[in-house]
Amino acid sequence: MDLFIGRQPIFDRSQRVVAYELLYRSGRTNAFPGLDGNEATSRLLFNVFNSPSLDAITGGRRVFVNFTRDLLLSGAPVPIAPELLTVEILEDMEVDRALIAACRDLLRRGYRLALDDFVLTDATAELVPLASVIKVDWRATPPERVRELVARLSGRNLALLAEKIETRQEFDQARAMGFHYFQGFFFRRPVILQRTEVPASHWSYLQILQALQHPRLDFAEVEKIVAADATLTLKLLRYINSAAFALQSKISSIRQAIVLLGERNVRQWLSLFVMARMGDDKPRENVTLACIRARCGELLARRRRQADKAPSVFLLGVLSVLDTLMGRPLAELLEGLPLDPDIVEALLRARGPLADYLRLIIAYERGLWPSVERLAEGMGLDPAEVTETYLEAIKWAEEFMQVA
Repeated sequence: MDLFIGRQPIFDRSQRVVAYELLYRSGRTNAFPGLDGNEATSRLLFNVFNSPSLDAITGGRRVFVNFTRDLLLSGAPVPIAPELLTVEILEDMEVDRALIAACRDLLRRGYRLALDDFVLTDATAELVPLASVIKVDWRATPPERVRELVARLSGRNLALLAEKIETRQEFDQARAMGFHYFQGFFFRRPVILQRTEVPASHWSYLQILQALQHPRLDFAEVEKIVAADATLTLKLLRYINSAAFALQSKISSIRQAIVLLGERNVRQWLSLFVMARMGDDKPRENVTLACIRARCGELLARRRRQADKAPSVFLLGVLSVLDTLMGRPLAELLEGLPLDPDIVEALLRARGPLADYLRLIIAYERGLWPSVERLAEGMGLDPAEVTETYLEAIKWAEEFMQVA
């Protein structure tokens, strides 16, 4: 079955990911012919819950999921543990006795409720005592209405979530107003700093990235670079000795680790490790995002029988968040890196043979399913392949971040 399934992070006030909203949709063809829209969506959601990739998507965190009215009223068993699920009640649902009874039944079973795109009216006020989270559309709600809503709901035992937060300034404003959680793409927008404000260590990490891009990799130079950074050394050895490699004996030296990884993997893994070090003072989700984009791009290139492009597409994904981690314009950061011109063209001008890889991955992570279908078709990929590849990349990224 064609099934798009993805996630969007939900952050706390410290910009830590505490949950994900599950994004899902069937593919271009109707997966459930003969069923009306509500029943088809309910059946689709059941398939999402039973997807073997669900654990990889959630990373063990709570998920927020939109339920249809029919699914709520059916009282059907929900195949996911209550401690992992918050049910979202959509803003356009009719609030009547049947809906309230269904919500109370979910609460009795241990599930939490969130009110999506909330607007306070006489009808929706009846749902407020049942909710754990109130979601407010930051872009669609006038500022004075937001302040009024926060004042009306303060003192209640619930959390306020600001969604569609697109800039760091909006995040700061919402946090100052008293919001507890935040959803949107603000964490991906670079906050441009003066050169003097960028930590000196970040520039040294950029030099490491530069050294890793030379056509002939000098293993002795790489060993020297890693040895000069105790944290980098520890993380490399922890990674090479992790379950991902299932080695018979423990690796205890940098040279052993480098030789075992091989040139291609040394370039990839050290690039990611360096990015993780650059991101120590940024939301960790940015580094996770770099991992997902890199791995997904690499796998898509192999699916298209373009294995020769796979290393470049991997690096393209890594570098796509470099401006966010460094706090400098991307064009400036790329100047000193001896990169494949196709990577630079894709990053700075969204052109060239690699650009569609990044477009496709970003469309998928934003849940822009029509764009995903169009781009996948243009690249000769089946939408189901894209979903499978993206979920595999999430799993790989989660495993990498455990040792990064």
